[in-house]
Amino acid sequence: MSCAKLLVNNNSELELLANISRSPRDKVLLELGKTLIKNGQYDLAKEVLISILDHIGADWRCFYRASFLLAFVEAKQGNLAQSDSYLQLTRTANPNWPLVVPEEIRF
Repeated sequence: MSCAKLLVNNNSELELLANISRSPRDKVLLELGKTLIKNGQYDLAKEVLISILDHIGADWRCFYRASFLLAFVEAKQGNLAQSDSYLQLTRTANPNWPLVVPEEIRF
């Protein structure tokens, strides 16, 4: 068993740990954004996630996932036009990514 497997509880954590060396800032911010959403801190989550979108050279996976999470938050707050804009950005960044809310933030 690898050392990494001893440190984590599930495959999501293992994936994060295995890839953290590439774009650690974006990956940490994405996880922070998901935690803030889970805790209902939508405005702070938006700030964190927007910082990923504004980061020149942001990790591609973090970018489209952050844009989708922003769409989710905007929809939760009733901002449907803004939510649609973020969904369109998600589809542009990765047309093949399924638009499914991550399990760790489902309500």
